[in-house]
Amino acid sequence: MAIFKTFIYALMFVVCIGICYLIVFITNKLPGQHGVIHVNRSSGNGTIYRLLDGIPHVHADSLEMGSYSLGFAMASDRIFHMDKLRRIAQGRLSEIFGDKTIEIDKALRNFGLRTLSQFTYQNFDQKTKDIFTNFTSGVNDYLEYFSVGIEYWLIGTEFEEWTPEDSVSIYLFMTLAMTEGTKIETIREHLFDKLRDTDLVDQILPVNQIHELNISQPIVTDQELKDLGLFKEYVPPMKTDSSERKPYTFIENNHSEELKFLEDISKYFSSSDGASNCWAISSDYTKSGKPILSSDPHLDTSMPSLLYLAELNIKDEFLIGSMMPGLPFFISGRNNHVAFGPTALMADISDLFEEKIEGDKYLFKDEWKKLDIHEEIINVKNSDPVKILIRVSHHGPILDHVGSMFTKVMKQNPPLLAKVPLAFSWVPYHTSESLLNKMPHMLKVKTVQELMTMIRGVKDVSYGVCMADDQNNIGWMALTGYPIRGDESIAESRIKEGWSGKHEWTSFVPEDKLPYLLNPKKGFVFSSNGRVSSKNTEFGVGASQSSNARAFRINHLISELIKKQKVDANDMRKIMGDVYDVYASLKTPLLLKIIEKDNLLDRYITNQKVRKQVTSWIDDLKKWNYTFDKELKQPTIFSLWEFYIVDHLFKAQIQDDYLRRLPSRYFGYDDFLIKLYEKLDRDPSYFSEYCQADTKLPNACGKMIAEGFQFVYNYLVPEGTTLKDEDVLYKKWHTIDYEYQPFSSTFLRMIFDKQDSSSGSKHTVCAC
Repeated sequence: MAIFKTFIYALMFVVCIGICYLIVFITNKLPGQHGVIHVNRSSGNGTIYRLLDGIPHVHADSLEMGSYSLGFAMASDRIFHMDKLRRIAQGRLSEIFGDKTIEIDKALRNFGLRTLSQFTYQNFDQKTKDIFTNFTSGVNDYLEYFSVGIEYWLIGTEFEEWTPEDSVSIYLFMTLAMTEGTKIETIREHLFDKLRDTDLVDQILPVNQIHELNISQPIVTDQELKDLGLFKEYVPPMKTDSSERKPYTFIENNHSEELKFLEDISKYFSSSDGASNCWAISSDYTKSGKPILSSDPHLDTSMPSLLYLAELNIKDEFLIGSMMPGLPFFISGRNNHVAFGPTALMADISDLFEEKIEGDKYLFKDEWKKLDIHEEIINVKNSDPVKILIRVSHHGPILDHVGSMFTKVMKQNPPLLAKVPLAFSWVPYHTSESLLNKMPHMLKVKTVQELMTMIRGVKDVSYGVCMADDQNNIGWMALTGYPIRGDESIAESRIKEGWSGKHEWTSFVPEDKLPYLLNPKKGFVFSSNGRVSSKNTEFGVGASQSSNARAFRINHLISELIKKQKVDANDMRKIMGDVYDVYASLKTPLLLKIIEKDNLLDRYITNQKVRKQVTSWIDDLKKWNYTFDKELKQPTIFSLWEFYIVDHLFKAQIQDDYLRRLPSRYFGYDDFLIKLYEKLDRDPSYFSEYCQADTKLPNACGKMIAEGFQFVYNYLVPEGTTLKDEDVLYKKWHTIDYEYQPFSSTFLRMIFDKQDSSSGSKHTVCAC
């Protein structure tokens, strides 16, 4: 025993010495995180100042030298993060992680971002190219002087020299990750495959605003459209008769454990589905007499952060804000005169086309055209290379290799692919008008009007941008390329026939037809991933988008606030932290009325102990203020209750749990639920065939809703346990994970990964 103890102590001593040596080695190889670094080149001089917060403040005598210094500073902080992002975008993870990432690489190779990044870069102005080449030199020169970091030592690989195209590929991947149109289209097609009812599918995931919404708060109102001269009565495209519509047979996903986002009930508490808010308030309503802009990107939490904070000073001009690691580009921030903050616009900038293919040809307008076919070679660490063929029609790449593993890296719902060749058409494939090409001008714009003029015409992103300047202007602008289809419809919410030519993209909506706001009469602008405008524009720009609770709440909070007082930054923080759920405020009273109307609890919850506890919870819900505060229990009860309802709706028609729950991730589904509850309140027999397998029950939906409380009880009070008040508090269930890459995929996650509780939901302004 004594020998064993001696051995353990000796082993611990050796490990401690090794760790100390490693720390000293790394510390000597890395630049300090505060202090001053001078970088000098023949093209000029630059200085990187770091204060105690570690944020780099770059001062340089030219934009080229400033870009070089930013690359140097960013590499010192995020070199592995940058490397991982470029490998994801280009489908090259397997070069460092081996065969476990082959399927991810296949999917990203299928989208062709590496080739597209080369095309995009070649179309940059020379000034933009100079920024990217100097940034690239800064990244690579950093590696000449300092270590790449412990991550490379852990995975046994080396850093590969950076290129300008690497930066562009990260930008394109970011745009792809925010492209929602094709995901919704395939989910709608899947619903039609199971339900065979076009009108019902339109209710579940509304498009074209055929079904009026309970909560509708467009960014630009109809009156504002009229003031801009952009109002035009919308005529929706002709609806397809269900009997004429061909259902698609979908590939069955195996939904491996790591991809079952909705299999785990805890994910229903998640508020990181992807959201972003921004707003700007006029100087007429602020204490300072200057506009205030607020911007919150709501990105996933991770360590390191998905964004990178920095400041760039070129003589008397500066930019400060957030950047994407690997890019010499400020996503949000301000210069000497103008502040800007984007949100994801959720514009429909992609389509799926079913192709008829025979051999190496595809049919288009009765003519067989040649597919562009090329081979991609994926190099795999410690294994043989993998070769795949990429097929491309004039619509875009055929998605032969986009499987369920793609979801893991995109952190989005997967495209549910049909068993037919589908081509992916995407705006960046069809334009060279890139937001990146505007980077050289960001330092110099002085007004909102100048910024609008500068970025107008950009098509390769999908942003809604809030702006404010020191001349007391505020504004909002849609920054994207809206395709015009052959039938002149913006909103095409289904897979299209590629061979007919009826749905071809003929052009983009003209810039002067896109809604915008400049110093609106209401005194503020906002954007939160919701509807740009009503459907009443010449090209129906807002018709394909759902509104959301955050848009409604932000508009309400600001409108009420500026009626009462002048506002300051503290008021903006309060709005950003608001956790009131508008949807919950509409759903909860309706659900309670349904179960109380016919004494459904007494009929379907027979255990007296359970019924007593449920009755207490119902009393709590009646007193609820509809805030998702982590110290309350009502958010937990409501979330679990609605999870059960969502899980059991259409259970007889859609057996796959994952696919049945998937529509609930989208804004329009909540509006469908509200309408359903309203109709059940009036007619208990409504929708019975979709609520229970036994359609003979006259109140099948009421039974399902009541039994939801039995589920809540069983989940919170497992058999053999006693309920404690702290077990119901929202903070126990709504948590934020901080994953520390690359250690999260190793046993070291126990040391490096962190978790914290939080308030908010996916429907609250603070989607935190």
